[in-house]
Amino acid sequence: MRVLQVTPAYPPTPGGVERHVEALSAALVARGHSVTVLSLDARTASGPRTGQVEVLRVPGRVVGPFLVARRLRRTVRTLAAEHDVVHVHNYHSPLPLAVLGSRCRRPVVVTTHFHGDGHGTLARLAHLVYRPLVRAALRLAAAVVCVSRAEADHLVGTFPEQRGRVRVVPNGVRPLDTSQALPAHWREPLVVCVSRLEEYKRVDVLVSALAMVNGPWRCVVVGAGPQRAELEALAAGLGLADRITFAGTVSDAELDALLVRARVCVQPSSREAFGMALLDGIGAGCRAVASDIPAHTEVATLAGGGVRLWPADGGPVALAGAVVRALSDVAPAAAPDLPTWEGAARQLEAVYRSAVRGSAGLPADASVDVVLDLRVADGVVPGPPRTPPGREEANRAAPE
Repeated sequence: MRVLQVTPAYPPTPGGVERHVEALSAALVARGHSVTVLSLDARTASGPRTGQVEVLRVPGRVVGPFLVARRLRRTVRTLAAEHDVVHVHNYHSPLPLAVLGSRCRRPVVVTTHFHGDGHGTLARLAHLVYRPLVRAALRLAAAVVCVSRAEADHLVGTFPEQRGRVRVVPNGVRPLDTSQALPAHWREPLVVCVSRLEEYKRVDVLVSALAMVNGPWRCVVVGAGPQRAELEALAAGLGLADRITFAGTVSDAELDALLVRARVCVQPSSREAFGMALLDGIGAGCRAVASDIPAHTEVATLAGGGVRLWPADGGPVALAGAVVRALSDVAPAAAPDLPTWEGAARQLEAVYRSAVRGSAGLPADASVDVVLDLRVADGVVPGPPRTPPGREEANRAAPE
């Protein structure tokens, strides 16, 4: 099957949606599909090619809280003609509107990555206009996909007419070689937090909590964002400048090395569609501490328990207690059976095939649920890698 993935950005641009599309695309290629990614981050240098995934980058620009591109509909329409299905990502960008309004004559699958009305006053005001437009656009989608039951419940609560149409396909765990990694209680007292540095991620609560934790711990915060200077000042003011490192954006290899050395991973955010960084920490063998938002609770269930959940509205004292218990825990951890990207790709094959057949997916009276263990045929006959006809026209149509 020929799949066109449309995303606001793609690695090496960092971010959860970016990593989701990269991992999913690689898994689909590994299962024999042909995948092209259309991304709006043309100013980002291309990273190494992943398998046979072809990445086309066109220039986008930020308008208010959104990333937009000129002539995007025409570009999508041109590229879609070469593919069997179009898979567009991220409710929190105008891409679903542009793709569903492009009249591309191909079934469109939307993964929403939905977590509410955006972050900040400007984003929330923009969503007052944006939400009715998305409501109308989603009705045109062949299928709507969420990455967790928590996200699906939130989406259906906002758009009740989508009840019964939503598929839930969990993200996969970051593939790591942990064969040589020490058990968590033998590792150095390293705390890792992988997070965007924005207010809703509540890294400030973690910094304040660590000021109450005794012992020889160190902390590395991986991620970039507008709060970095404020967080560094907070750490310095609490006398923690030499114990908390704000590493910014790091390479995959550097992140892997941190995760397999860390004793504890912490995710204090107030909202998430899934909690991918939490799942990665668990997969790396870390003790996990997370806010008890629905997405984190769901990840804890997927991991078979073992995650210390603290109240999402709790303060630094409660988080400090959870971190102390995680650092001092010497019980051997059970090996969790975590979802994989190969499993996500296998489940999405069924969604794509249903979309191509003209079906909306689930029966109208079905409830939102996790799609598990879909029995689908593996007889996919991919086309050979090629430069499809019409690509020059797509480049001419690309945003300027």
